[in-house]
Amino acid sequence: MAKAKKPGRNVSRTGVKKPVEKVLRKGARKRDPFTIVIVANPALETPWKSGTFVADPVTMNHAAFNACAQYILDALFGTLRNQREALLADPTIAPHVRVVSLFVAGLAAVDANALVAQDGVSNEWHFPDIYCV
Repeated sequence: MAKAKKPGRNVSRTGVKKPVEKVLRKGARKRDPFTIVIVANPALETPWKSGTFVADPVTMNHAAFNACAQYILDALFGTLRNQREALLADPTIAPHVRVVSLFVAGLAAVDANALVAQDGVSNEWHFPDIYCV
């Protein structure tokens, strides 16, 4: 009788891929540094207030998400070519900011996993109430 395969290291027992957390910038060496998290949105309500949810396309391409996360990091700290605004590049601020990316694929496209919604009329994005713990 063949043994059932155990899930791979990056897949949970439920078949959902485990989150990939990548520290892009370490920040201050203290217990709770100021942290910015770049999240791959698991689900998208489209159009807004429709009750219809789809998997966000970003969860289908980890390499593209990583490239976008790096672009966001560069924009925040003023390292883009010809960038004039350096939001967090101030030497009294930059060393204290931790930046982490979080990529999770395979979550159900349901309301509980939707961090944003797309307006069906314009290019605007709507953010539902999100509670931080």
